[in-house]
Amino acid sequence: MFLRVLPGRTFDETLEEINSAYDPDADLKPMNLTGEQRADWDRLMQRILREVGPVTTEEFPYSLTLWRDGPAGHLQLDYGGGVPHRVHG
Repeated sequence: MFLRVLPGRTFDETLEEINSAYDPDADLKPMNLTGEQRADWDRLMQRILREVGPVTTEEFPYSLTLWRDGPAGHLQLDYGGGVPHRVHG
């Protein structure tokens, strides 16, 4: 699991804060990526293609998803553009 740790917090504290803010009954807001966020995602996809090989990507209203099933197992990466999403550990 990759998670951007909040300033002054540990990984576990950040994870707890994200999950405590999650409301499963709330209406999700569609993701609206900035140009910088889109460029970050595109750079990451190019890096993964070089390092891992072909992957499948899909865009949803609320997130971008990449996955690959290979000999080493399953890899899935979801990006919500900074929108809080519940993180499963």
